[in-house]
Amino acid sequence: MTRENRNWCKERGIHLAGKPLGRTSKSKEDQQKELRKSASERNCVEGKFGQAKRRYSMDNIKARLQATSESMIGAIVVVLNLIRLVQQHVHYFIKTIYFLLRFFYQTKYELFVKPTF
Repeated sequence: MTRENRNWCKERGIHLAGKPLGRTSKSKEDQQKELRKSASERNCVEGKFGQAKRRYSMDNIKARLQATSESMIGAIVVVLNLIRLVQQHVHYFIKTIYFLLRFFYQTKYELFVKPTF
């Protein structure tokens, strides 16, 4: 990457992950940690794009209008976010259903089993 490209990105506030220009500094470990961190963040994002292409046909959109293509891409992204939300909170969802079923079962049991005098 040239200095001109780096300056252009810096003017626009774009963070670059890569080796800096010039001689290597003594804080090589800090640079490696930063590179690993940015790579792991990139992997997550690129993985989601790969999932969208493979499973939701994001790479095979054949709409004629740009607005239609953007709508289809937006719908795919919404679906991906919903799936991620469900995966993260499935434990709480199951726990809530279990609590509600137990509550309704106990209420039903108390209403119909107890003798009324």
